[in-house]
Amino acid sequence: MNSVLVTGANGDVGRALIGSLASRYELHLATWRLARDMTPAALPPGSSITCVDIQDLDALTAAMKGITAVVHLAGQREFSADWAQLRGPNIDGVHNLFEAARRNNVAKVVFASSNHATGYLDEHRVWPISGTEPPRPDSLY
Repeated sequence: MNSVLVTGANGDVGRALIGSLASRYELHLATWRLARDMTPAALPPGSSITCVDIQDLDALTAAMKGITAVVHLAGQREFSADWAQLRGPNIDGVHNLFEAARRNNVAKVVFASSNHATGYLDEHRVWPISGTEPPRPDSLY
């Protein structure tokens, strides 16, 4: 069975994915802090959870040992955050994620983006988006 590491596992998207992925993959969940409801007993059978700061390359590299694929969902998601708050998780952390994957020969990395990349605050936007929208970031995020 393939081993999948999900970063940002306690976020909204991570939580939504866990159930559907657990039946097909050995899940290793990573979060920067454990949520009270994400105890090992509450996770799908065979899953594990650990605290990993994606800004810590050595810790992230260790968390990827034996991993086949990574679903990357971790980061600072507040679009009103300033550069100092965003740089660590969203720039340095992403660099660390890809470097840790390279060091561990991880076969696949699924890199999630944000609707902020195409103008999340545009009230005239037609939903759902098609994926062909031009880049039009609405914030530093």
